[in-house]
This record gives sequence, C-alpha cells and structure tokens, in this order.
Amino acid sequence: MKFSYNPRIIRQLGTELITSDAIAIMELIKNSYDAKANKINLLFFSSPSSIKHKQLLNPMPTKIQEIINEYGSQKLIVIEDNGYGMNKKTIEDGFFQIGSELKNKERQNINDIDDASIILGDKGIGRLSAQRISPVLILETTSYEDNNINIIVIDWYNFYNNIKYEAPEYEVQKKEKISYTRLWCISDSISDDPDRLVNFSNYIEKIEYYKKDAFNKPVGKRKDIFMLKETILSALNFLYLPFSDIETNIELKAYYNDIELDTKFNIDKIRISELVHSFDISNENNNIIVKLNLDIKPWFIERIHMNETGKKLYKDWIHNHTYYSELLNKYQNRFRKTLNIQRRIEEIISGDDDDIEDTKESLTKILPVCGKVFSFKRTSQFLKLAIDSAKENKFIPKETKIDTIKEFLNAYNGIKLYRNGYRIASLGDKNSDWLKLQQERTKGQQFFRFELGNVIGYVQVNDPYQKYISETSSRNQIVSNKIQDALERTLHYIFNTAFYKFTKYAVDITKDILYEEQLIPKRTSKEIKSKLDISKKILNQTIRNIKIMSNQFEEIEQNISLDNEDKISKVQKSFKKLKETVYETNEYLDRSVDFLKDQNEILAITEKEKKEIETEAYNNFKLMANGLITEVITHELHSLISDTDKDIKNQDYFDHLKEYIRKNKDYEIISKFFNPIKSNFDRIYNKITDVNKFYKFLEKTFIYKGTLDDFENVLVKDFVEEFQQKFNSRLVRNKIDLINHSSNLIVEVPKGSLIHLFYNLFDNSIYWIRERQRKAEYDNSFKIDGNDYICIEKKNENIIHFYDSGTGVLPEYQNTLFHALESGKRNGRGMGLYIVKRFLESFDAVIQLRPEINNFGNRYIFEIILNKKIED
Repeated sequence: MKFSYNPRIIRQLGTELITSDAIAIMELIKNSYDAKANKINLLFFSSPSSIKHKQLLNPMPTKIQEIINEYGSQKLIVIEDNGYGMNKKTIEDGFFQIGSELKNKERQNINDIDDASIILGDKGIGRLSAQRISPVLILETTSYEDNNINIIVIDWYNFYNNIKYEAPEYEVQKKEKISYTRLWCISDSISDDPDRLVNFSNYIEKIEYYKKDAFNKPVGKRKDIFMLKETILSALNFLYLPFSDIETNIELKAYYNDIELDTKFNIDKIRISELVHSFDISNENNNIIVKLNLDIKPWFIERIHMNETGKKLYKDWIHNHTYYSELLNKYQNRFRKTLNIQRRIEEIISGDDDDIEDTKESLTKILPVCGKVFSFKRTSQFLKLAIDSAKENKFIPKETKIDTIKEFLNAYNGIKLYRNGYRIASLGDKNSDWLKLQQERTKGQQFFRFELGNVIGYVQVNDPYQKYISETSSRNQIVSNKIQDALERTLHYIFNTAFYKFTKYAVDITKDILYEEQLIPKRTSKEIKSKLDISKKILNQTIRNIKIMSNQFEEIEQNISLDNEDKISKVQKSFKKLKETVYETNEYLDRSVDFLKDQNEILAITEKEKKEIETEAYNNFKLMANGLITEVITHELHSLISDTDKDIKNQDYFDHLKEYIRKNKDYEIISKFFNPIKSNFDRIYNKITDVNKFYKFLEKTFIYKGTLDDFENVLVKDFVEEFQQKFNSRLVRNKIDLINHSSNLIVEVPKGSLIHLFYNLFDNSIYWIRERQRKAEYDNSFKIDGNDYICIEKKNENIIHFYDSGTGVLPEYQNTLFHALESGKRNGRGMGLYIVKRFLESFDAVIQLRPEINNFGNRYIFEIILNKKIED
C-alpha cells in the first residue's frame, strides 16, 4: 500500500499555504536569486498593448503574444531575470516536481560556500505561490546551452481536478546564446469567473499628489503617482539585508507600463533613528561571548532635555542642535561604560548545567549571530527634531528631503530574520511578534521597551547550508528544533532584558548629566524668597511714584490757565517732576515685567518639581508597602522560633524517630528518607534562626516608629563587631575576613540607620566576592593572593570607606547603581542601594562610589559621608 495524492494538493501548497501576496512575489524572486541573476524585473502591464519591449531583458517571442491573446488577458504581471534559466530536464525535475530536491542537491555539491553561492530555495514548492498572483502562468525559459526557448502554459485550474493533466509545451528557436527565465502571470478574461483575473490593487497603488505651499496647502494641478504597496516594497527591500555594508550586485527594477516604480531602500531615513541597539554573538577560544551595545544620537539627549524641562520652559532652556552633539561627545566614555558590555553565554542563560551546555552546543552551530535595532519616535515634533539635528550634525546631507518617516515606518517596521544576508520566512512583518516584544510590553514598564511600529531591525544567523534554521512551508514561522529553541532563548534575553535595561540606563544617565550640567531649571526656597522681596520693593516704589504723579497732575490742573508767571513756574516744575517720575516708573515697570516672567518660570519649575515629588511619594509608598510585607513575613518566621517548646528540642524528636526506625530494622528508610528530611529541616531551621537574630535589628527600623530627632551616638567599631555576628555564618562559609579599621570613630545617626546601610553593603559584598571566586575557577585574572575580605575604614571623623575583594562595580552599573530597580545581581530586586541612598539623604548623609579602581579595572570603594554640610 502506498500514499495517493489528490490533485487539490497543488492548490493547498500554493494559494492556501502562501498567506499573502507579498510572500508570493518574494518566493518567485528568490528563485531569481538562486539562478544567480544580476538583473530582475517586476513588470505590471495594464494591457498587452502596454508591454514595453525595451523594458524586457530579452526579446518577447511571438508565441507568448499568441497565448496572451488566446486567454484575452488584459492585466499582466511579469517577473523576469537573466539567471541560469532551465532546460527541459531541469523544468521536469525541478519546476514540475513538487517537493523537488534539486536545490538541496545543488547546495550539497558546493564545497566552499560564500554569500554569492547561497541557495535560498529549500522546500521545492515556492513556484506554486504563482497561483496566488494569477490563474494562468506562462513559463518562458532557456539555459545557456539550449538551442531553444521553452514555453509552457500552466493553467492551474486544469491541475486541480485532473492528476493526469499535462501542460501544453512549445519550443522557439533561439537567435543568440542567452539564458533567462520569464514568468507571465496572466488573466483569463474570456471566463466569467472574477477569480480568473489579475488584481493590480494587491501590488500597486495610485497616490494623488499636489505641490504644497509654505502653509502646507495643496497648490497646482493634481499629479497621479504610482507606487508599490508598502507590503510588496518591504518584501522586495528586505529580501536581501539592506543594512549591510556589502551591497548586493543584483539590480531589481519595477515598472507600471512605462513608469518606473521606486524600489530603493532609503538608508538616510535609518540614520535619523535616535537609538541603535546592536549585538554580536561569537565563539572566542571555545567560549560563546555575547557583546551588547547601544549608540545614542544627539537628538535623543535633546528630546530627554525637552521632556525634563517641560513645554513651558523648554524654549527658554533649549540650545542649538550642535550643543547636544558636543554634550554627547563630552560624556561618551560615561555612556560607553554602561552601554557597551560583553557576557559569557553562561551568565545570561538560566537553567541547570546540562541545559546550559545544550544551549551552547546548539548556538555554536549557527555562530556568528548578530543584529541591530533602529528606534524612532513617531510624533511629528520629535521627528522634526531628529531630522533637523541629523542635518545640522552632518549625519545626513542638508539637502536630503525626508518628509515621509511615518510612511517609512509603516512600510518597514519590525525586526526581520536573515540567514547569511538573505531573508528567512516573513518573521518581522506586521503582526509578527516573533521576539515577543509587544507581549513583554503588556507585563508593565512599557516606557523603555521596543514598540514594534517604531523600530526597524534585523537578526542574522550563519547557516549557509540551511541545516539548522529553516522556515515552515507557510513562511510564517521557523521550524522548531533544539537550535531554534537555543536561539529564541538567547534573543529573548537580549531584546527583552538587556536592551530594555540599556534604554533605561541611557535615559537615566542622560537625566543625571542634564542635572549635573545645570540644564534643568531649579530654584531654592532662599532664592525664591529673595525674588519675592525684590518684587515687593519694586511694587511699593511703583505705588509711591503713582501717588507722586497723581499729585503733580493735580498741581497742573490747578494752574492750567498759565495766566501769570507763578502758575507757569509751578506747571514747569510739575512737568519736570513728572518726567523724572515717569522715567523711574518705566524702569520699575520693565523690572516688574522681567520679574513676572521670572515668577512664571518659578511657577513652571514648581509644577515640574511637584510632579517629581508626587512620583517620589508614590515610589516611597510602594517601598513602605514592601516594608510592611517584609515585617509580616519576618514576624511570622520569628514566631516559629519564639513559639517552639523550649523544654523539648527538635533534635530529640528526630532521635526518638530514628531509634524507632532502627528497632524495626528499616535501615533503608533511614538512608533514603529520614536523613534527607533531617538535613533539609536543619537547613531551614538554621535559616529561620538567622531571621530570628535579625528580628531585633528590624525592631529598631521597620517595627517601631521613629522620628527625625531620634538620633543616637554609635561607636562604629563596636557596632560592626556586633553586626559581624549576624553575618558570621555566611562570612565563614565563603571564607571572608572582616577588617575593621573604624578605630574610635563615633557617629551620630538615627537609630537603626547603620543596620540598613551595612546590611545592604555586606550582602552585596558577599555576592560579588562569590562572583569573583566563581570567575577565578576558569579565569586566572580573577585570582587573588590571600583571603577574601570586607574592609571598613575610617577616613576622618565624618567619613567611612567600605570596600571588599570582590569584582567591584561593573562598568555598566557604575553610573546607575543607586537608581531604583537597578541590580547587577541575577534576579536582584535593585532596591537595596536605592533605599539606602534615599534614607541617608533624609538626614543629610551621602553614599557615593569613589573613582579608584581595583585590580579588575572596576570602581569598588563606597564612601559614606555622615554629615555632608561639614564636608562641604
């Protein structure tokens, strides 16, 4: 028994499996790439009489015209190339054999594959997509060795119902040695069936165009412009990687009758993106290294400045576009330290050791993998800002006309997948969220995540023989396998974790720089009071002058007759007095106007700072809620210890139970079940005991209410020694010494504040010391002489330095480690140092990272200034 095939399978593999017109066009043009053509034409003719023979790559045989006339076809779509072409055998074994292995065999015969020899076809069904374009296909082709041109008429409907049907074949003698393939997609206009017609509206559109005046109003006569539809244009432009430095030598042209249609990818529009995220995954000395980078443009800084100052103040505080370019250059190293990093794959992929090894082994087969994402802001205001800045800072020529960015994004948005420069499937097209970017946005923290409609980018893998990454027959997905799974997991981290953090870092660092450069308006209460006092003085003086002027006018009125010398003298004196008063009043009025403007600015600043305070208050309420939860959990764990019956130890329970099992001689139960349960219980009990030790510390901070006046004098040396006991088990377990050089330092701080400070610092130190120990197992540069340590050192009566023998603060976190939700730890919450910093600032203390670096090239000394006013 064997499978039989219903002829309907031809329709199912063509019209029904190929889900869009763009994919159908792309599949047929891919065949031209595989034929190694360097010229490809996509031609739309509204009628046979519109065929422009000069546009055709090769002369049109008379037989083709006869067949077109026979079907009464009006609209025609032609895809032609100057590739290898096909002889009779190739047509039979390749074109007419569904699921043909011809291209696979051709690929296997290539020994030294490069970009020029890559074969795109894989499934052996791509040509069936022609069914979606037209009901009738005329195949016209010849190979260089052939003496004849082969012409075959494929009326798809005849194949659907008759498995024995054979397409009519014709031969036309060649006049010269050439090779080419031309596909004539024609209508069957003789039939009454509307489905037997070619529909141009799926591929091209007519736009009504008017010239516009200075006020953007249409002027002059209407001009009709024909364009490829954005889905078709995107498919053509992205068939070969358009961002590559290496340009393809393939000339692709499109025409509607004698009108050439634009098919070019406007690279200048890419250059006005405000952020460029990029990554590269490669194998270096048997280690898979992931390099991540974010480039920011000057108009990104300008946009953040606009947002931070607010619309009311922006015009007064804004600088020219080149200023922001200079600002970016000034702080480029600061950005680079955070936005240019590399990681070993083990550091970013979660799972057990076997899982990570599987991922590494799978990824190795398709390395190198790389990609870029260009991010835009779609609003008209920000787009104009980007274009103007890009021109002024010479990213694009000043004469460049860019007025259709929104249309550009509509046509090209998404992140496409490539194999050695050539497109895989339709991933990255509209509604294709294969990287789960929109899915991640729905989980919260949307501001720093990619918006599919505002990004254009690509991911490229190395798989020239198509062994590992291949598309499904529908071209909508990648075939699922271990390699695809490893790639997906890695890309998910890069796009939805690393790049998300990079965008957040870029915004946070930019804000810090703007504040440090005093580009964000701020006014102190002292300054505002001084301005108000001056305003009052001006107002009082103006009122006084108005009274003087009023008196002088009365004097003039009384002597207005001017009938004697005395009256004339009085009026003259009044005019002189009025003149002096008017000048003085004008001066005060001018100053009043200036001060009114200043008051408006103060009001705008106050409104902005009010919003910041509201945001900070909201975050603090969240922290308070977290603190409440922490208190409840800690209290419950503490009660487990406190409520334990102290007369009977837990060990006694286990001893009685163990003795009972022994008496029953169930020794296997002891080894398999009893001992593991006992071991787990001891571990849990010890952890709860540690919580019990910390409960007394928490009573001073979370549990009991304190006030800002609740200060105490603390001898740091004694405090650290007492605090060490709480961490002693972790210090001993990780072989860490505590060096306490605080000597006789006594500090005055709110009760419990040192607990918060040192708990976070100790916890971080132990984590990063363990990271250094782990790295030292495979990297000698992380080995140290002697034991690991944590050091607390007195610098003067007001300053403490805290440092350790760990890795130090990695460069990418040095500018952001005190920000909320910022953590270099795996699964870290990123709240510890943020809370400590805000808490210390509440009583005029400061924690900061000093500039000194350790042997690993990282900053590592935390400086705690307990009274900033004294140090200032």
